[in-house]
Amino acid sequence: LLAALLILSAGAFTVSAVAEDAIKFDEPNRELDRLVQDCLNTDGVNILEGTDVICYNAAIFPEEFLQLNDLPPASQIIITSPGGNVATARIMSGILDKRGEPAVIAGPCMSACAMVLLS
Repeated sequence: LLAALLILSAGAFTVSAVAEDAIKFDEPNRELDRLVQDCLNTDGVNILEGTDVICYNAAIFPEEFLQLNDLPPASQIIITSPGGNVATARIMSGILDKRGEPAVIAGPCMSACAMVLLS
């Protein structure tokens, strides 16, 4: 039994190692890194100063996500959130789809925030 577990463990490690080698990461982007840092240092939902980038650094509740409707088109939306209401997250997902801007997830994206992306 111990030998079988060792073989299974070794097989899982091999598959895991192969899958890890297949991961592709974006090239470093200093400008995006700066924008993400600015967003992480900003509370709420707004346009980052001097840019056309929306920063969504807030919980997912109606009063926050509805602010997206009031903002002009942007080159991208940076999202970080501790989560919030799942039903609101599904509606927010639809709004983001209609807006059409690329979304960048920066920092924590927990609970309802993940639903925004998966809905």
